[in-house]
Amino acid sequence: HPPGYPLITLLGHFFMHYLVPFGEPAWRLGVLNTIFSAIAVLCVYLTVLLVSDRNTHAALASALLFAFSPLNWLYATTPEVFALNNLFTSLLLLLLA
Repeated sequence: HPPGYPLITLLGHFFMHYLVPFGEPAWRLGVLNTIFSAIAVLCVYLTVLLVSDRNTHAALASALLFAFSPLNWLYATTPEVFALNNLFTSLLLLLLA
């Protein structure tokens, strides 16, 4: 399994039982992965904004390309660990920028 498996299990349990106590469990985890992917897209936007000397067009284009890429879209809509891994990777890039 990818490295985020225990963490997404804990976060998913907290999210499913305390933050969103309604709906099917698979739907709730899908919502959690969508939130992770949205934050990852924000991190990509901020990273490109910092690296490109405040070029908002480049940052927006990069974030949109990442957001609507087929794999990121797939990871955002399925209850798997990959959206959390995308978030960690984009957060790491933002911290290194």
